[in-house]
Formats: sequence, C-alpha cells, structure tokens
Amino acid sequence: KNTYSHYVDYIGMIQSMGYDMDNGTVRYPKDLRAAHDKAVSDFYEGETDKKKREAMRKYPMIAALAAGLNEQYGYHDKNYVIVVPKNAGDIVEEGRILHHCVGGDRYLDKHNQGRTYIVFLRKCSEPEKRYYTIEIDPKDNRIVQYYGYNDKKPDKEPVDKFLNKWKRHLKKQETEKKTALLAAV
Repeated sequence: KNTYSHYVDYIGMIQSMGYDMDNGTVRYPKDLRAAHDKAVSDFYEGETDKKKREAMRKYPMIAALAAGLNEQYGYHDKNYVIVVPKNAGDIVEEGRILHHCVGGDRYLDKHNQGRTYIVFLRKCSEPEKRYYTIEIDPKDNRIVQYYGYNDKKPDKEPVDKFLNKWKRHLKKQETEKKTALLAAV
C-alpha cells in the first residue's frame, strides 16, 4: 500500500513536471524511494521558483524599497546581522525554508505597501543560513513579531539581547535624524 502510494505520487509529480513518460527508467525507477524523494525536491523547487517570480512581479515595491530599508535597518554586531530582503522572492524563500507564513501574500502585500517591513536575522558566522524572520512596524520601528524555523524561537535569550541592542541603535539613529533636521531649519 505504501509503495503504491509513493508510486502514484511519483508519477503525478513527474507528469506535471513534463518528464518523458515513454522512458522506462523514468516510469519504473529501480529505487522508487530515491526517485520519489528527488521528484518531490524538484517539484517543490520548481513551485518555489514559480512563486518567487510571481511575487516579484506582483510586489515590485519590495525591491524598490530595499536600498533605503537596508540603510535604515541594516545592523550587525559580532554575532548577528540584520539582512534586508532584496525583493519579494527573498521573502518567499525565507518562508519556504523556515516553514512559516512570511512568504504569503498577506505579508508581501503589507511590505510592498510600506505598512510593515520584513527583515532577516542571520548569524554572522553563517550569513547565508536562514535563522529568524522579523516583522517591523515602520511607524515606530517596533518589532511586531519574530520567529525561526517552524515558528519557534531557538536561542531566545541571545537573540532578545541582540534585538534590544538593535532597537537602541534604531532609536539613536532616529534621534540623530531629528536633530539634523532641526539644525537645518
């Protein structure tokens, strides 16, 4: 029963991806489990790429805002770094890898409209590895929420310590801008 189910899933996926169904080794793989797992990986990778392209088309302001947000929110210390997504596809990928909902239309639309901003927290030692996703309210730079893999908060204490330091940095930056504006008047 399990083998049949895997085979049916496998056939459905390879058909939808346009594999050559006349090829006997494709249709009847020697190692069904390995072929199934590779098809799953290829299938979701293709779906993610499609979703990323669609999101970048649908939410172009995320890319347009990136440089300014990087200047405003970019920050690091010896352990952690805040990374601003370059485009909507980065946010979709973040949600896929960390298994949470940030890559959905709700967050993408809010970020695109400037009603919320999504940034990423990475370890300096592994800047390419997804770690935490942070939602910021742009009205007051308040952290609305932040989560890691499967909406968990591993390493909460050191991350909270870093986020508090980052919030103080943002507050100082805001005060300096206000002071510069008043001096210019």
